[in-house]
This record gives sequence, structure tokens and C-alpha cells, in this order.
Amino acid sequence: MKFVNFKIPTNREAVLSTVSDFRLVNQKLKSADGEPAPGVTVKKLGENLFRIRCNYIGGPTKDDGFVEGTFFLGFAKNVENGCRMKGIILTEPVFHVIFSVLFVFLLVKSIMASAIPVMPLCLLAFVIFMLRKEYKKQNMLYRYLVRAVKATLG
Repeated sequence: MKFVNFKIPTNREAVLSTVSDFRLVNQKLKSADGEPAPGVTVKKLGENLFRIRCNYIGGPTKDDGFVEGTFFLGFAKNVENGCRMKGIILTEPVFHVIFSVLFVFLLVKSIMASAIPVMPLCLLAFVIFMLRKEYKKQNMLYRYLVRAVKATLG
């Protein structure tokens, strides 16, 4: 989970049009050989509210993002002297809530049975191993937003 808070000295429409065009934002981006390029899809949810979903494009397999994937949920609104963009970058929020409840349940059951809590730790390692690419997308999405702001300013 990452928090985003940008103050941009331009209007909201210019920022949203730049954020929507990922080819323009990723124009000078150099990726490692064999790594698919990051792409985004922007969906407006209201007048100021929007969601940016991160996915890999051009890879050997389709990037389905599991259930929810990694996304930015935030808003951009015009304020004096520019635009304010605020939001949060999340990875699989529904899964993580369910997993946290299961993890706590298993941990409590292990402690109540006076046992060493091995199962919750194995489960935690498995989830981190399986979702490591999704966790990397949080930084990619944050860097994408920074590049989009820089591209808007010229």
C-alpha cells in the first residue's frame, strides 16, 4: 500500500489526459530484456474520482492481475494554482483482507493449542512468493504517476 499526494501546477484535464496515454508516459522508459512493458488502463468513476489499473503488455502470457490486481484509486481536482492528485495504490485488497483473517485465525489456534505456529508462517511465505510480481507493480505504478506528472509539465 502506497499513498500518493501530488500538487501539480497545471489543470486537471491536462493531467488526466497525460495519465491516460501510457505510450506517451512510457516513451523514454527502458525495460530489461525479456521484461514486458508496464501498461495502464484508466477508468473514470466520477467527476474527480478515477482508477488506474497496472498490467504488463507484450509479455509471453496474459497478465490477468489475479482478482483485483494492482491499482491506484484516487482523485484529481482543480485547486488554486494547479491541481491536487491524491490517492492510494493497493494490491489485491479483497484477498488481503481474507488472508489476514485466516492468518490471525491460524495463529490464534496454534497458540491456543500450545503449538509452534508453523502453518501461518508457511502460508505467509507462499502468498509472498505467489504475489511478488503484483507487489512490484506498486512501485511501477508510483513511478508511472511521477513520469506522467513530469510529462504534463513538459
